[in-house]
Amino acid sequence: MGARVDETDARAYVATSARDCVADLGDLNELANYGMIEGGATLDPGRLSALGIDPEGAPEDQAEERLHELSLGVDVTTTFEVVLGAGGPDRRLCFECDRDLDRSGLDLTPAYPRYVYEIRRVHFRYSWSGSAEVELTGSDREVAEAFGRRVVPELAD
Repeated sequence: MGARVDETDARAYVATSARDCVADLGDLNELANYGMIEGGATLDPGRLSALGIDPEGAPEDQAEERLHELSLGVDVTTTFEVVLGAGGPDRRLCFECDRDLDRSGLDLTPAYPRYVYEIRRVHFRYSWSGSAEVELTGSDREVAEAFGRRVVPELAD
């Protein structure tokens, strides 16, 4: 058995949490789609219990209900990627933003809705042989945001 990772340390625990979440979703999807019939899900009672499923009830219906309960909402994130320079490695500043309707009293006709964007996360992506990114914080984020507001019309104040 491997060393236990501290689940309060997000950077250390994210991979474990993602694997566990995807495994749960996969089992619930399979159970909702195929149930306990032959050739379908073959989950043992302990796994069913861990998923919150009572094997004595209707597992297919319970799995469907659990899948809907897990989805608390759907957030729309708009990402503006500013490509920096030409030639050499691909470098980008990426601005992940929450989008909301502009309610400033302007025309809100459904055919042409206007949106406002609140920057949630800024990261720098570098690609050459492979790709990596780092989230910008503090003064680095402030500088990047000022630049983004200058070159991305949707982010202008």
